[in-house]
Amino acid sequence: MFKHAFRNIILRIYKTFLFSGFRDSIQKKNLLIVLYHHISSEELESHLNFLSKQYEFVDLNYVMKFINNRENDDSSSKKVWINFDDGLQSNYGLIPVFQKLNVRPTIFLTAGLIGTCGKIWTYLFDRTKKSERAKLLDLCRLPNETRESELLAYNGHYFTKEYDERQILNEEEILTMMPFVDFQSHGMTHSIFTNCTNTELYYELKESKEIIEKITGNDCLALAYPNGKYDERVVEITNDVGYELGREAMSRGLNYKLMSPFSLRRISARPGMSVSALEREILKAELSFVKERLLIFFGCYGQKNI
Repeated sequence: MFKHAFRNIILRIYKTFLFSGFRDSIQKKNLLIVLYHHISSEELESHLNFLSKQYEFVDLNYVMKFINNRENDDSSSKKVWINFDDGLQSNYGLIPVFQKLNVRPTIFLTAGLIGTCGKIWTYLFDRTKKSERAKLLDLCRLPNETRESELLAYNGHYFTKEYDERQILNEEEILTMMPFVDFQSHGMTHSIFTNCTNTELYYELKESKEIIEKITGNDCLALAYPNGKYDERVVEITNDVGYELGREAMSRGLNYKLMSPFSLRRISARPGMSVSALEREILKAELSFVKERLLIFFGCYGQKNI
């Protein structure tokens, strides 16, 4: 409780006393990524309206150039890139919001489930229940093949199992969304890449890339690591397969030019999150970024280059 209260005080001081100068200088030089999964049109519109008053929305093409320092952008506006993970069918209903707010997000697709009535295994757990959360965490630590066996025994799930309702976008919906959305990879089966063998990992990366490129006719060069987990081996194989960007979820912060393109950070916007809560997450990301920069400046630890 004390730690939480202390953090609130720090956030309040940072926002109140450093907003006009220091915060703006940090934000204008760096890139914020906001990640969604499922969200209602009303909630998304309120979030994007808030962001539009402070940020310029950018797309995948801009981000590719920005990270590699190829974007000659002299504007003083702050930049935000909107992401969606999994490729949920509910994202299809957000097209009017994207059009209204002039936002071109990137949706990272679970390619092996496109057009099926399969389900992403992590959605089978009720996270409001402690026992279900604990089981999910246990499964996330297991080697991929062992996890699949455990899932089958626990709730009868297997990857090709068909359920009553479709969870993931189909090809027709993807094609309809393409004028407003970029589509990239979230792997084939939502397996946690750090728990995969090399053979499994190559399958996840190559097959999903080929499927998405076949559907969209565009290059698939960006990857969102399922559950946000990655390591040096995952980065090496990701690069070998032909990806140029990777987005993680293991650390909070902002993104900057010439950082490792396979270590992009994001903040998560959960269903039901208020605008004030979203702003709080942005503040936390900025503070994490400042802390990291200071530690590197004073030589406390080296810059992460994986």
